[in-house]
Amino acid sequence: MKKAIMAIGAHADDIELRAAGTLAKYQRMGYAAVCVVASNDTAGAPKEWRQTAAEHCEQRRNEAREAARVLNAECIHLDFKEPMFEKKGERERLDFKPVDLTDYPQWGRAKPPLDCAPDIDEAVAELVALLCRYEPELVLTHPPDEKPQHWATCVLSLKAFKQARRRVQLGTLYAWVDNRMATVRAGPDFFVDVTETIEIKNRALRKHASQGFEKRLYPSTRPREEYWGTFIGVPFAEAFSTLARGGEL
Repeated sequence: MKKAIMAIGAHADDIELRAAGTLAKYQRMGYAAVCVVASNDTAGAPKEWRQTAAEHCEQRRNEAREAARVLNAECIHLDFKEPMFEKKGERERLDFKPVDLTDYPQWGRAKPPLDCAPDIDEAVAELVALLCRYEPELVLTHPPDEKPQHWATCVLSLKAFKQARRRVQLGTLYAWVDNRMATVRAGPDFFVDVTETIEIKNRALRKHASQGFEKRLYPSTRPREEYWGTFIGVPFAEAFSTLARGGEL
């Protein structure tokens, strides 16, 4: 197990929204920080921007890199497809099935939609390789009760973590917790005081201009961080729930 922290998000801004304060804090403590983005972020372009999926993908990739730079973190893209992609100028649903993209060289090596990824050995193996390379003490990802792409990333992370811990020493896999979703079943058991890194988190979020964060003085996450802060008596905190531990085979 190395002095590293890894966050695995479905989309380019998911990590910054839920865990950037924690990443920045641990990076300041001497940990290597790694941000892994599972999807290629082709969906979600604002209509008024009139971007193609490829253009939107490239913008969000650059935004993720800039945000990671603010956090002094490495940014890695797995490039699994969103369940939407552009064909002849229109977006078409893939219905959660792999597709042949040989006619679309801009996508590079064909990969399945993110929603399929947890059930595909290649996808799990790719994330296992990253976990084995960095041997992180902390791994952060989505909870299992969110929307499909977030849920898929959680399952992908859990499967990869369980396989990787048979090969290398790992710490703990946590799911970040949204206070709107916190229940007895999914309540947090790990809090991180991010008071000293809250502004770093805000600066990282503002790099995601395509999501509207660039113009916000205080991103919409602040009430959540204040809420979790009340649990441990600090101004701002991020909260997580344990999914798996490295020693539990």
